[in-house]
Amino acid sequence: MTAVTITQAPLEIEDLLAVVDGAPVKLDEATRARIAASRAVVDESLRCGEAVYGLTTNVGHGRDTRLDEEQIRSGQQFLIMSHGGGLGRPLRTAVVRAALAVRAERP
Repeated sequence: MTAVTITQAPLEIEDLLAVVDGAPVKLDEATRARIAASRAVVDESLRCGEAVYGLTTNVGHGRDTRLDEEQIRSGQQFLIMSHGGGLGRPLRTAVVRAALAVRAERP
């Protein structure tokens, strides 16, 4: 099966269907650079101790509470788990692959 390359352009429906069917997925250099730039923003915020909602602070009513390094580590996992909110059976692999592919292409 031919690999589908994610770029900043919208996926063609044929490519999305190939991903759903299990085609390998690659990221082009511009997409990799965009992801790396986003990660750099997070890393810099952590390095300089900046208050970032949901990253270095609690969320909601606790938004003014700063987290220490250990709380930051565990807090990120907790945030994902507590906001998962899914009910019922897990999504099919094909649906998850499609959702991730479409999300990765968006600028």
